[in-house]
Amino acid sequence: MREQARRLIIRPAEGSDEDAVRAFFGSLSMDSRWKRYHNATPRVMPWMVDAVVRPDHVTHESLIAIVDGRIVGIAEWGRISPDEPTVDMAIVVAEDCRRHGIARALIRRLAGGARARGIEEFSGSILSVNRASIALLRSVAPVMTTHLDGRTVEFSAPLSA
Repeated sequence: MREQARRLIIRPAEGSDEDAVRAFFGSLSMDSRWKRYHNATPRVMPWMVDAVVRPDHVTHESLIAIVDGRIVGIAEWGRISPDEPTVDMAIVVAEDCRRHGIARALIRRLAGGARARGIEEFSGSILSVNRASIALLRSVAPVMTTHLDGRTVEFSAPLSA
């Protein structure tokens, strides 16, 4: 992404985004997919795309970040039951668009929508080698708690903070 200012659009994903979401995941390196899914998926799997473009907005939500008509980031939360106050959160941004505030903007927008649905806390797992994501999360959620669990850092971040 060039340094000149470009318009970032963040919006809920929808079914018509299917091809663009597939292209986004296909453009990610194996390393990025490994860090997002904790699994080196060699190709884009249909369930990856479906999870993004078919959220039910109750147990799963997804947002896409778009710059110049191209998806450059995806943020999601999910929970098992509709009344669960804690949700797992995940985010991924295109390699050429990192360090431009996109992940931070996605997290903030995702948190705002989650709070509106009665969600109190984000949780999740980050691979311990993914230092950039750990640092980002610490910067946006200073009250976050973490613990090392093998190769992952488990986190909990209250949305009220």
